[in-house]
Amino acid sequence: MSITSTHHLGSDTVFLKESFQSPFDTMAQNAALLGLPFSSPVEITQKQKAKQIHYQLLDTSSIDEMLELQGYIYEMLPSKALFVKDNREDIKKAIENGFAIGVLDEKNAIVGYRLVAIPEASEQKTLEDDLYRKKAFIKPAHLETTIILPTYRGNQLQYKTLIMAQKLLKDNQVTDVLCTVSPYNVFSLNNVMRAGLRIKALKRKYADKLDNGKGLWRFILHKPLKDTLCRDFHLTTTIEIDHINTQQKLLGRGYEGVSLVDHSKKILYVHR
Repeated sequence: MSITSTHHLGSDTVFLKESFQSPFDTMAQNAALLGLPFSSPVEITQKQKAKQIHYQLLDTSSIDEMLELQGYIYEMLPSKALFVKDNREDIKKAIENGFAIGVLDEKNAIVGYRLVAIPEASEQKTLEDDLYRKKAFIKPAHLETTIILPTYRGNQLQYKTLIMAQKLLKDNQVTDVLCTVSPYNVFSLNNVMRAGLRIKALKRKYADKLDNGKGLWRFILHKPLKDTLCRDFHLTTTIEIDHINTQQKLLGRGYEGVSLVDHSKKILYVHR
């Protein structure tokens, strides 16, 4: 698959030309099995002053650079509760079974990336069980870590890599997309909800990765990739994003969070 686009970062004007080629070239046996274009980069050129960035799918040779960038970003966070770090094995497994979209500068240094995991059937009980205990997803994908270097933020790179990821997943018969987002990470929450994911649950997660034994509060979001009919909603309410108990009660009654309200820290919940 080849996608080309040219525009100034920060500009609303985008000139996009898409051309899709099949079959995909691959660079590893697992990529061939998945049908993902690991050796055919998603080629998008963008300009910011004299700099250029482009996107391409990363392989396991990029793990050291990804870990270094992740560590740098993690140390800058004002609250470590916003983010749970991946270890080397986490990243390796996600790349081997899914993919990583890299954001590279003009020197091919990684300035950001989006990691997407496609778990095996035996591993699909992490987020799915939190949502539908009586419903099995046919082929789900998990949106994992997204990292963007601060000097490149403000250019919708997180959102754009998410749209690319959804296209790749849909082309490869993935049926559902799931992810977790901290209730206190308004920016990331807005990006995933703009891309069509909806809040389905609010629970503590990642207790196994933390010393406190309790885990961290996380929204669990879901989007089916197949076309679905729009349904009218009958009840709506807005809730402050940090009102955990109230949101849990609404979600338990069948509500779902659909959007942030006008750049505020309130979430619009609907009951269909």
